[in-house]
Amino acid sequence: MNDDDYTSYSFMYRDCGGKVSKHEVKIDEVTWPEVLNDFVDFLQHVYGYNIKDSIRIEEPFWMKHDDVSPEIIEYNEIHGWQGEFFSKDEDE
Repeated sequence: MNDDDYTSYSFMYRDCGGKVSKHEVKIDEVTWPEVLNDFVDFLQHVYGYNIKDSIRIEEPFWMKHDDVSPEIIEYNEIHGWQGEFFSKDEDE
């Protein structure tokens, strides 16, 4: 795998005692909700409590349609945000 063939991102946390926690991902394709999901999981690991239940993101436009293909739903379940969503229309 050469450097141009993948996307990578990483998170690092060093506490005041010098303990370092790192998480690095190298992947062919990635969505921003997937990166957010990984980041929140990383924070939960570092701090030791649930953070994801306090975060909601706006549902993607395609989730508002009744004719969404099963392939899109399955892809999002694997590569998307694993937390809660909100509908901008409903919250206003």
